[in-house]
Amino acid sequence: MKHWTILIILLTLNAAAGGYFLISWLAGPRVAGASEPVFVKCGSCGHIYRSAESGYPLACPQCGTQEVYPAFECEECGKTFNQKSATVGSDSAQVECPYCHSDKVHPLLAEGAP
Repeated sequence: MKHWTILIILLTLNAAAGGYFLISWLAGPRVAGASEPVFVKCGSCGHIYRSAESGYPLACPQCGTQEVYPAFECEECGKTFNQKSATVGSDSAQVECPYCHSDKVHPLLAEGAP
């Protein structure tokens, strides 16, 4: 009887692992380093565009400087800024607006982009 219990447990674990790999495979391939496009802003010329590249800073396609970082928008003053110009709040994960120092900021969304 003990052997049957062990066999059932092993078969259950095997089925669970197979289900996990099947779901992962059906979800599609993941390319290392690939990411969803985000809005980025050049700290030099202010150019805002959508990019799926990573490894900041990026080179700006408009002015050529290496000052392109993810773009944020402040809910308080409405200004846009890039991640490099942002200030960090008391919580090191919190981004603050460099203009009004509000912590009510979010990544720039499609509606807010030029």
